[in-house]
Amino acid sequence: MRENITLNQEEQKRLYVLNQVIEGKLIASKAARLLKRSVRQLRRWIAEYRQGSCRSNPRQSGTATGKSSGQRNGATRGEISEGTLLRI
Repeated sequence: MRENITLNQEEQKRLYVLNQVIEGKLIASKAARLLKRSVRQLRRWIAEYRQGSCRSNPRQSGTATGKSSGQRNGATRGEISEGTLLRI
């Protein structure tokens, strides 16, 4: 049985950025700055996310170089284009 989970805008942004890091499209330091968190916190969230834990959800945890083939608009590895950021 599948459970529906509703995410607010901040949580959606967090999951999007975490997935970008996991896929190698964004470096951890840039992702941490986008989420206004430390690299250490980001790495914890990634580890929890990979294990299937929901702790990266702020409501539950109490915390709130070269082109990649999937990137557009001239963004280099480790950067997200401005258009993408506006959609987040």
